Amino acid sequence: MPDEAKAEAPKPDPLAFKGVCSEGILKGKEIEGKLDLKVIVTSAKAKEAPAQKKSEWEAPIFWAVFLLTANFAIGDPAGLRNYSSPQRSHSHEMLNQSGE
Repeated sequence: MPDEAKAEAPKPDPLAFKGVCSEGILKGKEIEGKLDLKVIVTSAKAKEAPAQKKSEWEAPIFWAVFLLTANFAIGDPAGLRNYSSPQRSHSHEMLNQSGE
């Protein structure tokens, strides 16, 4: 299997070029030729996947729920619940009226 991974791709045709030299001993002369490049890869690195971005609301929602739960668990010291005085029943009111 390692031999299959190292299988070479088909070699591309050399690049043909033609131009006029602008420097050196061939300055002003027309040249043409073929350019054959060989690239040797010494190491390859996989592109790192970008880290998943956490939601901006995840932490604040967690802490709001946590603090609300903790508040109710220790007896509601923040006073979030509305405690009302016990309501008198109608039968109790009727007893008071009849006593008069």
